[in-house]
Amino acid sequence: MIHDFASKKCVACEGGVPPIPADQAREYLKETTGWGLAEDEKKIRREFKFKGFKEAMVFVNKVADIANEEDHHP
Repeated sequence: MIHDFASKKCVACEGGVPPIPADQAREYLKETTGWGLAEDEKKIRREFKFKGFKEAMVFVNKVADIANEEDHHP
């Protein structure tokens, strides 16, 4: 089953909700590029590299805009 993750909207967790099992997360991650489980297997992570500070700040500001639109501030 393919999931349309790009069309999903973030729903901020209020706490008390357990993370999905690591095996299920690994299945979902097969549908993404560059993402993996963090060492604690409770979070996903991805490393980004930039040519310089300005490029990094453009990226961070784009992420901030999306987070703000989603009303989710990681």
